[in-house]
Amino acid sequence: MATTEGRAFPGRTPEALRGYLGATFAGPPKLRSPPQDSTLYFDIKPEQEPLIYHESYDISFLGIENLHPFDSKKWGKILAFLKQRRTIKEQQVVKPNKASTNDLLAVHTEEYLLSLKSSAQVASITEVAPVALLPNFLVRRNLLNNFKMQTGGSVLAGKLAVERGWAINLGGGFHHCCGCAGGGFCAFADITLCAYFARDRLPGIQRVMVIDLDAHQGNGHERDLMG
Repeated sequence: MATTEGRAFPGRTPEALRGYLGATFAGPPKLRSPPQDSTLYFDIKPEQEPLIYHESYDISFLGIENLHPFDSKKWGKILAFLKQRRTIKEQQVVKPNKASTNDLLAVHTEEYLLSLKSSAQVASITEVAPVALLPNFLVRRNLLNNFKMQTGGSVLAGKLAVERGWAINLGGGFHHCCGCAGGGFCAFADITLCAYFARDRLPGIQRVMVIDLDAHQGNGHERDLMG
């Protein structure tokens, strides 16, 4: 799974940092069974490869995305490079479904998801201050929905990896988000959700190993999955 390159606590005051850590280490939410009507798992065509991408992965938000240090359109650029190298064709790419609120509630607290209705909260998570000034419906449409789609891709990648022997989601890897707190440009705990879906839905899966190659500590999924 691709990982984001967010920074865990850049520019936070000691007071804000203590508040973030307090939320993070308050304990993970009680995990719930993934919803039976979830659309995140589905079968792909034999001719498709387990490479997952959706055009909504790329973030274009009134130019505000340029205020973050990493390229918010890198996911599409990766796919374009693979096509140029003739590594994969468009018809072979798998498009995921967006994670629903019920999907997210399998690992997130209701309080945390409700907090995302505050643009200021999303600005803190994404570390892009001007987001706080925008109407929340724009934030949901142009930012949070993108993250939900990438989260759906991560969950599907777990299923396809078991079935095909490998899978790559070109987005996701939100390793700074746990069930009750986000940060470092990570709004949803897709790694935890991927692992939980796999253990709940895939026969024979009891444990999941997370190998995190990002330069920053994956404090989100670590908190969710510890113990």
